[in-house]
Amino acid sequence: MAPLSNKRAREIASERLRSACAVQFGSSTTTNTAGPTADVAEQSPTGDGFTTPPPPPASIASTAPPLDEDDIDDVAPEAQATLSDGCSVRRGTQKSTGPPPKRRRGFGNLDKVKRIVKVSGLIEVVYDDFIRGPSSSSVNSLLVNSIGGIIRSKVKLSAGNWECIGDSEKKKLIDGLTPYFKIDFGDKRMWAWLEDKAGTIYRDWKRDFSRHYKKYGRQTIPPDLIHRQDEWDWLCWHFESPDFKTRSTANKTNRGKKESEHHTGRLPIIYRVVHHKEKGNEFPVIPAYIETYDTVNDPKAAKNLVS
Repeated sequence: MAPLSNKRAREIASERLRSACAVQFGSSTTTNTAGPTADVAEQSPTGDGFTTPPPPPASIASTAPPLDEDDIDDVAPEAQATLSDGCSVRRGTQKSTGPPPKRRRGFGNLDKVKRIVKVSGLIEVVYDDFIRGPSSSSVNSLLVNSIGGIIRSKVKLSAGNWECIGDSEKKKLIDGLTPYFKIDFGDKRMWAWLEDKAGTIYRDWKRDFSRHYKKYGRQTIPPDLIHRQDEWDWLCWHFESPDFKTRSTANKTNRGKKESEHHTGRLPIIYRVVHHKEKGNEFPVIPAYIETYDTVNDPKAAKNLVS
């Protein structure tokens, strides 16, 4: 028997695949009296000899949710090219003239806090004099994350530091926390803690924009400020001022003198001290400090000690 040609082999394979799909998905199939070649010509207008199997029923179709615009950022660039127009770029954003900035975590949406409040009610914040902050480390984390999300999404960038922010902007922080946390804003100790955390978060946020400005310049607006052009203009003016440049140089020099870095996450060291104190350790600060600043786990500090 002479071997089948490539074209004939494809025709036979296509016919078998069509029959198998008809059995699998229960679709009605009309017997083709003209032979496999005619069937292929009907289903494959390009004449390449391949047929397209019928789609699966809705009952077994993929249940994966479609990608939304935020999910698109997590898709590799080569995969984004296959997406439909308008999906690979967030709606309403401007095209950047420079290299895209490194992807960072976006504004906090307080989803976790909202779920907790929905189930258990307002999250109570109890001030502890020894910790000089919230008595619970978990509440501390929730509160700090919420402060960050509110500041980044609602507070206007209009001052060099948090202390110079107007009362109307600080009120936005209070209004944002009130629906989720039970806080005594009249307690001077608690308010001082909130001011300190808000100041740190505001400073770090502004510092990220300073790095973006140094790398990409004034013309490339950061994604977080894409609809806040007036704030970006103010920041550029601020970064170009002699006072900012002087303080920035001094702060950079001081940071270079640090012999150790906090390398155990965002949890303040004081909560580790409390943990070892509750375990009965007579000197809880020592193990807490080793866990947080141990030079074995801190190459920068180890290098400074050797030198």
